[in-house]
Amino acid sequence: MAHSNPSLLDLNFKIVSLMVHGDHANVYPVLRLALSQLRILVASLQIGVDAGPEPMVAPGADQPTETIHVVPVQMPAINADQDIFTLFNHVFHISHHGGHGAPTEEARFRLAVSGMYNIALFLHQEGIRSGKCTNIIKARRYYAVALDMLKAVLGNRTEDAVLELALLNNLGHAEALLANGQQASAYLEELASVNLHRVYAMPPQFADFFSNVACLAVTRIFSLSPAA
Repeated sequence: MAHSNPSLLDLNFKIVSLMVHGDHANVYPVLRLALSQLRILVASLQIGVDAGPEPMVAPGADQPTETIHVVPVQMPAINADQDIFTLFNHVFHISHHGGHGAPTEEARFRLAVSGMYNIALFLHQEGIRSGKCTNIIKARRYYAVALDMLKAVLGNRTEDAVLELALLNNLGHAEALLANGQQASAYLEELASVNLHRVYAMPPQFADFFSNVACLAVTRIFSLSPAA
């Protein structure tokens, strides 16, 4: 009897679990499968990424509704701070409740954005650990695609605010690592303009992180502004 391909939800869960337990070597084969699934999902959402030949799930399969929870990831003892940017070192675990029929477009976008972010964070971590710019460049690409999708469709839920600020923050961190000061400053400006009401609606640990990031961004931009 043939085995069906694992769903993107299952692959995301596996990636999160491996990252949380520090099993980085075994992330790569799962990551490749997840990327294949993500390309199919993103292509079906007409974002512009080429699709592969296989469907994401079997036709007619029950589709779950989904909610997002944030799970902390343990980093090795490493200084990941870059300029004023501190890496937001959390992955997004997608849990779901049973459902029937096709998922909403919003649910599919949220799955694509969070899955893309998790892959980018893993590559980002690997780039920091190895010192290889190629992983940071790949991470930047996936963060940027995820941010474009999020801005196009999502943004109403509290977890969307966490996702958006995580993407902006880590993009700024990646650009600073790559010595792209102008682009890092652009993300800094976006972080400085964040609506703090959205931040304070987050769980306290994330509200503290992002309110601090926003305040530091405002301070840095003010200090760099020409005197009146």
